[in-house]
Amino acid sequence: MSTSHYISLSRVPGIGPARMRLLLNYFGTVEQAWHATLGDLLCAGLDGRTSQALVETRRVFDPSRELEQLEKIGARAVTWESESYPQRLLELDGMPPVLYMLGDLAPQDAWAVGIVGTRRAT
Repeated sequence: MSTSHYISLSRVPGIGPARMRLLLNYFGTVEQAWHATLGDLLCAGLDGRTSQALVETRRVFDPSRELEQLEKIGARAVTWESESYPQRLLELDGMPPVLYMLGDLAPQDAWAVGIVGTRRAT
């Protein structure tokens, strides 16, 4: 499992939970999906615009820099494949492939509720 590749793919416009699952099912790993050719992305079932967006994102996005920035603020990224990904969240359709966290989850947090949104974020 590669957290940096999950982060990278999650930065691609048009790739959300459903397309991330599509890529994982086709390529087997997020690393293979991240490095796939345009033709292979199209064969995997991505549309042309999303496939091209992935190729473009690879050119400009630096996953190691992103991990450094997270570390600098004391945050971490948790993916579907991480043991610390909230179990109850895994049970939902459309759960986010990557969560950014400060601190740790305690057992009593299993029933916690959070509301997340990005509309008009400041």
